[in-house]
Amino acid sequence: MFYFDGFSQSFNLTENNAPTAGHTSFTPSPQPLLYTGLITLCAILLGSALAFVPPSRFLLRGSVVATAFAIILQLQLSNIRISPNTYANSHLIVYIWPTLLRAIDLLLLKKIQITPILNSSSALSFYRPNTHTTSPLSRLWAATSLLLSARYIGTPWALPKIPPFSKTIPSYIPSRQSFLLRTSAIFIAAYLLCDTVNLPERSEKMTAAFPAENEKLFSRLSDVTAKEFVIRNVTTLWFAIVNVLYLTWIYSLLALVSVGSGMYPPAAWPPLFGSLSDASTLRGFWGLYWHKLMRGALEPMASFLSASILRLKRGTITSTYTHVFLVFFLSGLIHTSVDLEFGIPFLSSPAPRFFIMQALGIMFEEAVERAWRSYAPVSPFEFGPNGYEKRRRWAKIVGYCWVWAFFVWTVPSFSWETLRIAGPRTEHSMPWSFVEWSGLKGSVSLDFM
Repeated sequence: MFYFDGFSQSFNLTENNAPTAGHTSFTPSPQPLLYTGLITLCAILLGSALAFVPPSRFLLRGSVVATAFAIILQLQLSNIRISPNTYANSHLIVYIWPTLLRAIDLLLLKKIQITPILNSSSALSFYRPNTHTTSPLSRLWAATSLLLSARYIGTPWALPKIPPFSKTIPSYIPSRQSFLLRTSAIFIAAYLLCDTVNLPERSEKMTAAFPAENEKLFSRLSDVTAKEFVIRNVTTLWFAIVNVLYLTWIYSLLALVSVGSGMYPPAAWPPLFGSLSDASTLRGFWGLYWHKLMRGALEPMASFLSASILRLKRGTITSTYTHVFLVFFLSGLIHTSVDLEFGIPFLSSPAPRFFIMQALGIMFEEAVERAWRSYAPVSPFEFGPNGYEKRRRWAKIVGYCWVWAFFVWTVPSFSWETLRIAGPRTEHSMPWSFVEWSGLKGSVSLDFM
């Protein structure tokens, strides 16, 4: 049964409504059948509303969304989880919330109606079991698939600049066999590499290596030692690699099941990450290189808040940067769900601060770029052979240095909290560990820290 003990554990507030110091002692209660059943119920409710409830029935659609929200929030605040493993639980919940936001967008903001779209010759072609029918089953399947499509691939609302399968031939779509072979290789490599980054034995030494007082940088520059500078760079690189590998193996596994079972074609599963050549600015890193699994949920919400609630005129600098700020702020709020899984109180979560810093960093770099374009004698841009403007090589090098320096400054305040918690934990972040099975666990020391 449901209960709200998790509320006080998750938010960890004193009688004065101030967050207490330290972490909560959150212990998940694994009930996979109940958890899966409730999440499936939410998907069916939201999919049914999109498939069968016309946009004119706004209150009914809103009631369905409110019901799904209540169920998901109750799951977050209770200790009912799908697994005893905190890592598995955190990676699941952080993508459940964006799915609800997409439902709000499709049902209440865009006011999508599935049947006319299914009658189109091309729209939603990936998401219907039979392209020649608008039967109730086809409508429900298409609606639910659309809700679960984080990037809206193959729909009129597909996110821009999705990484292609081939840079040289952007329209190339691999055959099913080629896709399965390539994705299998990517899955195996990413899984084993992700497993390998857990090679060092976790202990209190790991926890002590990342003291909270060292997260700040500029306010204590004179106290930063060469050893700490190395640690900041190493852990920033480690954090980036782990996140890329973890997301890659999960995405590859889902793609293998989806395409291998014949549910969806390879075209529905384009690459997750873009090219690092686009990461010479913060906007390029987050907008072009990084995955867009949350963008389809966050941008409509940010647009609604800035245009409809704040009444900002579209196309103005104020509107543009308010939109950027809201996207990253909402992303930070969603990522607090991960911190709650690890026992970090809601009001102590470093996630909102980290993502807000990314928005401020983008604003700063674009202000500098505009000033440089206006006053510097040498432009950082040139025109390529295709006639499009591109950054000069020296400008890209400067950009990479800027992006890396910014992450070395901001990432520790986000990642070190998790590393301190991971120190004494015995659970593994992978479902099955080759490293532990082979006996390599603990063969690497953290003495350099």
